[in-house]
Amino acid sequence: MNRFEGKTYIVTGGGSGIGQATANRLLDEGANVVVVDLDQAVAQKTMDQAGVATDRAMAAGVDVSDEAKVDALFTEVIEKFGGIDGVVNSAGIRGVGNIIDTTHKLWDRNMTVNLEGTFNTCQAFCRYAADAGREGAIVNVS
Repeated sequence: MNRFEGKTYIVTGGGSGIGQATANRLLDEGANVVVVDLDQAVAQKTMDQAGVATDRAMAAGVDVSDEAKVDALFTEVIEKFGGIDGVVNSAGIRGVGNIIDTTHKLWDRNMTVNLEGTFNTCQAFCRYAADAGREGAIVNVS
């Protein structure tokens, strides 16, 4: 089935878990996919395992908590694929532990990646879609 053929999706957290499974499914169904992970080598591994041509996929090492890096990613994806049809926000970190032992620094890092990272990609996509007059989809995994 190729129900996503000709569509382009960005999948954050695409190097493992639900993000990786989502990227693989989109690729299987004909989509162009940008696999995003903090570690580009991990994102590249997802692409390599899927065995897709580089004209249909790209790996990106991006810290989604950094607004400027997310904006730069969107610019690169639009240049490569001509547009974006949706975003799957699956990037996230864990490790807060229990309330007694968690430091503010660890708490802040979790919130920055898990919440601000999702906000950054949603905002970048919505700005792009509004400027381009396009509709699309945002899926947030939590």
